[in-house]
Parts: sequence; C-alpha cells; structure tokens
Amino acid sequence: GSGSFEMLAPRGISAHNTYLRILFEQGLLGLGTFLIGIFAVLHTFWKTSLKKSTTIALFASIIGILAHGFVIDTLHMRHFWILLGLL
Repeated sequence: GSGSFEMLAPRGISAHNTYLRILFEQGLLGLGTFLIGIFAVLHTFWKTSLKKSTTIALFASIIGILAHGFVIDTLHMRHFWILLGLL
C-alpha cells in the first residue's frame, strides 16, 4: 500500500522514482493501469487538440513532468494532475 516502500527499504529511504513507487506499492497491474491511463489521455489530446501553441506548451509540460518522474516522485504533485485535467 501507500508508503510501504519507505517502511521496507533500508533506513527508510524513498524510491525517488514515480514508476518504481507505483510498481512496488501497487504491483504490475497498478503500474500498467497508471501508464495506460496517462497514455490514453495524452493520445486523445494529441489526436484532437494539438493545434495551438498554448496546447503544445501544456502537452510539453506534462511530458516533462512524466520524464521528471524517473528521478523524483511526482505522483503526489498537484500541478501534474491539474495540468492533466486541463487537457
């Protein structure tokens, strides 16, 4: 469950990786669901709305946060979910 990575890791260190945290806490099914959900939103947005410079900036911001997730746990960053909701 949530926070279990820190409870089981040596000295309670954090994963500092969104995808590793989801994989550890929710398993393959949870990671797959997360990635499919994000991909579905981005794919729909790409097909329907990617025409203006503001929407390109929004799309680039979300891709940046997803890439940032490999080095910092971004799962609980509110601005990621707000940007995703704006799509």
